[in-house]
Formats: sequence, structure tokens, C-alpha cells
Amino acid sequence: MNLAKTHVVIDKSFLQGAPEDILQLLFNNHRVLMCAVNFYELLTTKPFKRARCFQRLPNGQNPASLVEPSDCIWQWEVENQRPLLGIQHAIRQEPFHFNSGLNNEIFRAHGVIVWVKAGTLNA
Repeated sequence: MNLAKTHVVIDKSFLQGAPEDILQLLFNNHRVLMCAVNFYELLTTKPFKRARCFQRLPNGQNPASLVEPSDCIWQWEVENQRPLLGIQHAIRQEPFHFNSGLNNEIFRAHGVIVWVKAGTLNA
């Protein structure tokens, strides 16, 4: 029996519209992935929509696993002359927290919102 959590990718629309019990089930039973483009979309959407989405994410360290941008994956593949097989190799490994101000629609970003150390793909 495989005890590893399955990966589930969420986007802004799902985060906005899914019932709370479904979100809780996903976060408790799966490794929830957030692609870089979806994270950027959350940061640049209307403040009340951004706050609503971040309120629906679990608090604490690494509420979702951040996936490298596709251009980083492509660069790795070009440099290594092979495909990057397995999404686990594109997941950022550094611990992080989302800025708690993102839960508030009056929050305005000044500088870095979330700091995740620059890293390399680990494949």
C-alpha cells in the first residue's frame, strides 16, 4: 500500500468556489500544489478576491506546495538534455509562510510578500 499523499493542483477558481469541507479534505489528505502562475494570479487579483482565497488556505508553514514556474522547468530540461519527469522535482523545498496580511483586503504590498529562497530544481 502506498502511503504517500497524492498531488492535487488547485487554481484560483477552485480556491474561490470549492466548499469549505472539500478544501479541508484536500489539504488534510493530499499534497496540494500551487503553480507559480496561479500564485501570481492570486497576488494580482482584486484585493477582496485575494483576501478571500488566502483566508481559505491553511495557516502555518507551507500551506500548499509551490511549483517552479514552467520557464524554470524548461531551462532545467535544456541544460540537462532530458525531460524533468515527476512533478516532485519541480516543487520548492524551502519552508515558507504566506504573509498574513494577504488575508486582509486592505493589505498593500511593500517589497517582498513571500520570500522563498532562490533555488535549483532537485532532479
